Amino acid sequence: MKLSARQSLVALLLAAASLTACGGGEADTAAASGDGETPEGCEPLREEYSGLDGKTFNVGSAPGAGNYNNPNLENPKEVKGLEPDILRAAGRCLGFEVTYMPQSFDGLIPSIKSGRIDLISSGMYATEERAQEVSFVTHLTAATAAVIADGNPEDIESLDDTCGLQVAAVTGTVENEIQAEQNAKCEADGKPPAKAATYAGNDQAVNAVRQGRSDYFLTDAGVAAQVAEQFDDDLDAGFAVPSEFAFGFGVDPENTELIEGLHAALMLAYEDGSLEDAQKEWGFAPEQKLEPAIVTA
Repeated sequence: MKLSARQSLVALLLAAASLTACGGGEADTAAASGDGETPEGCEPLREEYSGLDGKTFNVGSAPGAGNYNNPNLENPKEVKGLEPDILRAAGRCLGFEVTYMPQSFDGLIPSIKSGRIDLISSGMYATEERAQEVSFVTHLTAATAAVIADGNPEDIESLDDTCGLQVAAVTGTVENEIQAEQNAKCEADGKPPAKAATYAGNDQAVNAVRQGRSDYFLTDAGVAAQVAEQFDDDLDAGFAVPSEFAFGFGVDPENTELIEGLHAALMLAYEDGSLEDAQKEWGFAPEQKLEPAIVTA
């Protein structure tokens, strides 16, 4: 049976979720589909970006928390998350394979400039400053999200609902600034501000919500999704507050075919909804949906 473009791309992203990208020099075999045929909708892209077909690209990644690029605890050589799934699906569409090369976050841009890697997949903000050295193909809006008790007993649907509640705050995080702005708004509306219990790290804040000592905890949306998955009997990922930043795959600015081909594959997934499906699969909020774009100097 021949699949529609949407069915094909959804199948690619779901298939990618069941695989892992391997480090240690082993390539992730990015076949176009389970039967070896190019998925419908990808054929014109393979023709237009034929120089990518059959290539293997080295991908630099600093795996960490947040469902972007996570280390597989069962196999530390493997990376899983939203970005590996998207990149594998793009590889199957365009005919390329990837080899993941774990390294420190601050070494990623120097590695791409030196030619050691071809792509960056590490939950990296596509900022104007970084774009002076590396081009980006964006795929997701960065956001803060709430970690709330399972079932949302306090009916917290947005920051406006936090007035008078108990918040678990982690010292020195940007989320404290977001909460401070909201507290000022609460007071201006004649409502009590949220009361903060301050903790040194995320683990203590998470436990405060799990144990009912706090009503919610603000953190990166990817971390919120991961925490909700880890403690699915006690916690949920709640509302999201989108930021002005976007996550993107970093690419050598001189590799224009890879930049444009990757963007075209992501646009195909964006237009048919499969990119949003993948984001939802990894627990990201609808507010983070973003039309892919190329960011370059």
